[in-house]
Amino acid sequence: MNSVEYYLNHFSKDLQKLMNSHEFAKERISIVSLFDFIKAPVDHYLIVKNEFNNIKEKPLFIMNFFFIVLIDQATYSSAKNIYSEFRSITMYPKLSGILSSYTSNLHPAMLLMISIKITNNYESILSDFDELTKHFLNEYKLLFYEKLPEYINDLNYKDTRKEYFLKIMNEINSAMKWDSLPKSIWNNYLNLEENKLFKSLIEIFTIRLEKFIAYLLNKN
Repeated sequence: MNSVEYYLNHFSKDLQKLMNSHEFAKERISIVSLFDFIKAPVDHYLIVKNEFNNIKEKPLFIMNFFFIVLIDQATYSSAKNIYSEFRSITMYPKLSGILSSYTSNLHPAMLLMISIKITNNYESILSDFDELTKHFLNEYKLLFYEKLPEYINDLNYKDTRKEYFLKIMNEINSAMKWDSLPKSIWNNYLNLEENKLFKSLIEIFTIRLEKFIAYLLNKN
């Protein structure tokens, strides 16, 4: 199964099961519930983790989750006046820490680190992520240009819609630059080979995104 097929046919079902495993997971999913390298306390974190362990395509799930966490955080950061409406429609869970940091949002790139740690096929993860990047950039555009305008008045106007969407894409571009990423991600958890792969994923994403932004700027 390729990464886009997984997104279209399985991701939303797997995500819903994870969110339904505990009431807290409807709003936030802690990183410790997604990663065996970090021990989950015996609490709701472990309940969600047990449900996550039932997912067959874990690396694909994590990569897909990365893209929805990313658009959610970027919309909050750069388009706060439409975020509450965006949130009520999408209902994407946030990626959080643990205990006192449970209410803090973690950088979405942490999910790419997890996808590397739990895969046994480095070649596959590069090709899967590239395909997902292409797919999700178009999904983002479809969301803001066709789906959300039905519910958010500000997006009903062509110029305003484009302005919002470009702000969000530029926010993502800034957040995903290599120099902007929290260095604790690779310093604490990745070995040299994994760090090289992590950097390759970031490069794939930023190259695709910058081309996508250039396309949006040139399109009427």
